[in-house]
Amino acid sequence: MGIPSAIRYLRECYREDNVRGGYWNLFGKAVRHQVVFDGVEHVADGLADSLAVPPGHDVDQIARDVALRRGEFELLYGTMFVAGRLAVSEGGDTRTLCAPLLLYPLSFVDVGGVKTLEVDHAGRRLNSALLDLVADAVGDGNFTDRVADEIGGEGLSVGDVLRLEALLRDLVPGLDLAAMARYPNLLGRGEFGREAAAAGDGAPGALKMLPASAAAFWPKSDAVRGIVSELGKMAGGDAFSPPVTSLLGGADPGGAAVEIDDWAVDVTHVPAVLSGAQKAILHSSRSNPVTLANGPPGTGKSFTIAAVALDHLARGESVLVASKMDQAVDVVGDKVEGVLGAA
Repeated sequence: MGIPSAIRYLRECYREDNVRGGYWNLFGKAVRHQVVFDGVEHVADGLADSLAVPPGHDVDQIARDVALRRGEFELLYGTMFVAGRLAVSEGGDTRTLCAPLLLYPLSFVDVGGVKTLEVDHAGRRLNSALLDLVADAVGDGNFTDRVADEIGGEGLSVGDVLRLEALLRDLVPGLDLAAMARYPNLLGRGEFGREAAAAGDGAPGALKMLPASAAAFWPKSDAVRGIVSELGKMAGGDAFSPPVTSLLGGADPGGAAVEIDDWAVDVTHVPAVLSGAQKAILHSSRSNPVTLANGPPGTGKSFTIAAVALDHLARGESVLVASKMDQAVDVVGDKVEGVLGAA
């Protein structure tokens, strides 16, 4: 299997995982505690930092469930929903959508004995799984990136939303945007439910965008959001980085197992004391396209990554530190700052 074929295989694996666990249908069986908000949308424009749960919901029960099952689910606010059906396989299988375009993490806070929902604006993200699926449907590998560029990183004014609608109208043939004429006014729960149900009963590929906002306890997906689009771009290329070639090319990467203290490793670029194992990892990272280092918590892996990063930077190379978890990258950044501060 060549590298492009291996990447396409991985892409299909991630795509299937996203289909099974993404933020697809607010009214799906796996989603808990749906709370639809009416009135005017003020989270997307950055004006609302907290939300009161509307009457008719057991706030204490929702808060208890969130605290108990946060490892399996995440409490999110979603806005600007895409509803309808899309194909999810070449065999003609379809998935019913009622999926938010934008997602914001939520948490419960107690204000004067009343539980309210606090919005994490810094954690705002696109529903990349949804965008990747639409990108497949319209055959545009740059679709996700173009939508992300249009939305940007700030609050969305009504003018921003109008420009986003214009982009989507051009990129998604047949997308029904009629209901968005009332934005920033939102659909109430009843009208939202009826519109979403009607779209779900429509022909595959017939999508509509709805001015609706809701909080819900969504099941987490194991997939990395947006990776489907990235793998699609990689599969279409003809040049691959040494790590990718080493991992997927089927060739011997050329690295050899070595004893930790069999050589004197130059550590002049790293203003810190390294153990023998850390020196071995530093040496391997200089000469091999891929180095695997593992160990239990507290054994210095983050510090070692920081040392490797500093060593490469000092030799004029660029460094990208990536992780599935933002917190892990922050830890390495703190280690780098700590070492530089001590130098």
